[in-house]
Amino acid sequence: MVRSRGVEETQEEDTRVTWRPFQKPLFFLFALSMILQGLANFIPAAYLPTYATDLGNSPEKASLLITFLSLSGMIGQSLMGALT
Repeated sequence: MVRSRGVEETQEEDTRVTWRPFQKPLFFLFALSMILQGLANFIPAAYLPTYATDLGNSPEKASLLITFLSLSGMIGQSLMGALT
């Protein structure tokens, strides 16, 4: 019932991945900066409660510091996202 309208060959998309962006030094600089940024967020959060309890704070207050650290990071990232 349905007839084709001419060209019967289907065009296949070229699905090969280009690796050219990964060969540029700027990509490696970006990747290194992301790794360092990740460490800058992880390391303080991992040791902050222990350091706070060593200074004489209760474990509850020391754990609350992680909440404040994460909350300030969320607010800062939202503000920076709005600026860009």
